[in-house]
Amino acid sequence: MELKALFQRIAAAIRDKEGSAAPIRAADFPDRISAITTGTDTSDATAGPGDILAGKTAYAGGQRLTGSIAARAAQTITPGPAEQVIPAGLYLDGAQTVQGDGNLSAENIRKGVTLFGVEGSSIDWKDYKNVKGTAYTTINGEFAQFAVTTARPVEEDGTKKIRINIELTLMTKTAEITKQSEIYVEYV
Repeated sequence: MELKALFQRIAAAIRDKEGSAAPIRAADFPDRISAITTGTDTSDATAGPGDILAGKTAYAGGQRLTGSIAARAAQTITPGPAEQVIPAGLYLDGAQTVQGDGNLSAENIRKGVTLFGVEGSSIDWKDYKNVKGTAYTTINGEFAQFAVTTARPVEEDGTKKIRINIELTLMTKTAEITKQSEIYVEYV
């Protein structure tokens, strides 16, 4: 290759890098080549280590940076009595799942209590068993004894009731008669 053709190719390459079209003298080649920026200009970059994942590197402001953002792998969070905070500034490297519970419904929560935004509607009833009492009747001086065998809330056909099972024993001078019965009391 001729020297003239070589110089023309070098000048064309310099013009391509500079984005210029003017002729270049061979004596100016060294200065013009030195002025060509190589790579990406990072002088105006604003990223810092806290903007890059830990263990990763990048260039900004003419410097090599090593990231400091911690990553949190996928996890399942089970609700409990204390708050569970995912700290700010983490990279979430997978799904963060908060478990749900199909039993979290108003009828399963005592009235006046709110759990995770669900306000309870259930009346706090206990099963009462073996509640006994004795009653004295004034008719012929006879005794009656009763026992509440169970008392619990029920819902029938959309109506809320309390079902009370009672066993009543009437003791007369000549006989003892026992009967069982259920009483329903509606409540709101």
